[in-house]
Amino acid sequence: MNYTLILPNPGSSEEDSGRLSGFLQNCTDSSRNLRKISLNGYTFCRAEAALISLVSLCAEDDIILFPASIAGRELAVRLAARLGGTAAVDVTEMRFCDDGLHVVRSLCTEHIRGDFVLRRKPFCIAINKSCPAGGAPVNDISKPSALSDENASAPAGLSPGDASGEDAPETVTLPADPLNPTNQNLVPQHMSSSLTESRMVIAAGRGLGSRAGADEAAALAEQLGAAFGVSRPVVMNAWRPMEELLGVSGSMIHPELCIVLGASGSPAFCAGISGSGTIIAVNRDPDAPIMKKSDICICGDWKDFLRAMVKYCNS
Repeated sequence: MNYTLILPNPGSSEEDSGRLSGFLQNCTDSSRNLRKISLNGYTFCRAEAALISLVSLCAEDDIILFPASIAGRELAVRLAARLGGTAAVDVTEMRFCDDGLHVVRSLCTEHIRGDFVLRRKPFCIAINKSCPAGGAPVNDISKPSALSDENASAPAGLSPGDASGEDAPETVTLPADPLNPTNQNLVPQHMSSSLTESRMVIAAGRGLGSRAGADEAAALAEQLGAAFGVSRPVVMNAWRPMEELLGVSGSMIHPELCIVLGASGSPAFCAGISGSGTIIAVNRDPDAPIMKKSDICICGDWKDFLRAMVKYCNS
């Protein structure tokens, strides 16, 4: 079996190495091909750069162990996904079984023990923080994965009684991080018309149907001299920018007239437009909640209404 211990943080490599090696001594497999890799960089901030290196370095490994840290947990899960393997975090024990690798996880802040069987290699394991250096996990009564007296030899690369090992780990210098380039340029944020100061606001929802529909509604609102705002589903679908969001997590508006197009009328959205002098709702669904919270309700297609309104006002 090929084992690799990953040490993401050079600042705590000795402690992490001791915990990982101590955890590994409890495995049933006595024939281990073991190596240690220390990543040259703080990989919690540069996880993508670490994964670029680890995907090629660990392609032939069977078990890849990570320390009980935020960086270790993140890398274990993401590396397993890249290599087509299986990940488990907060692991206190592991042993091979007929179906694959049996692991014991600590759940619900150490109050529950969960048993799982992992079947797809490589197995990316992030150990639990309760695993002490050089020994089995604390409060381990059954010790199903502990080595017997006959085969309790130290793992390859480790001297008996020394969990941290004699050999220094291999150091891997991380490549440039594609998600954190050094030549970053700030892009000015696009700012829409002030929603909080406009006397008329067109407020649109999911009923716009698409990004093209949202762009058309915004263009028609501009022809009317109105500010344009949207509900959260429109922003979450990336149809319009975040600064146009209306509601409790966006702008709270107080226009003289608010025309609502294709919005169902969620409580959070309605809270953002409740200060309007007059609310006109246009919706195909006569039973939509927004219809009960508006002064004027029009059951129909928003495009027909807004195009007719622009044509009338410009005639």
